[in-house]
Amino acid sequence: MLHQLLLPTALLKTGDAVARSGILRQALATRVRNWDKVSADEASKAASQGIPALVCWKNVTGIGDIAVVCPEKGEPNKPRIAQAGSINFKNGLVTDGFGDRPVSYFIYKG
Repeated sequence: MLHQLLLPTALLKTGDAVARSGILRQALATRVRNWDKVSADEASKAASQGIPALVCWKNVTGIGDIAVVCPEKGEPNKPRIAQAGSINFKNGLVTDGFGDRPVSYFIYKG
């Protein structure tokens, strides 16, 4: 469903997850389709209010990563997230999934 909020229908039909994730990150970064870049604390607060919130890492040399911010309070500037990838979990700190990489947070303003 999240991809449907952000991506063109033609791309949704390709089944190319790498292409989708790149376009998704680009769409979020350019504030299209009602997504706003926010702080970690704002993303955590929004998630706790039922507003979709994401955390993204752009890998300039390859495939990055996107995770969902959970509606539970983490630590200051370290929201709780759910992630599927090389490490899978449904409730960990952002540092559990991204380490100390520079990440960006986005909330849906639909």
